[in-house]
Amino acid sequence: MAEVMGRWTIHTVGDVEHGPLIDHVASDLKCTGLHTWPGYVADPKLSDHSGVVCQMVQLA
Repeated sequence: MAEVMGRWTIHTVGDVEHGPLIDHVASDLKCTGLHTWPGYVADPKLSDHSGVVCQMVQLA
């Protein structure tokens, strides 16, 4: 993954709530907010992956 995304910051690496994540968000923008949620809410299970969203701003 580092070889493919080497020029970007991987915003979803490391310890995050509902992680570790399989799907990642990477960019050359600044991540100002990260939100995750589990792939299930009681029954039925929605997914075998946790969800993730990043708020981004362009660096000056």
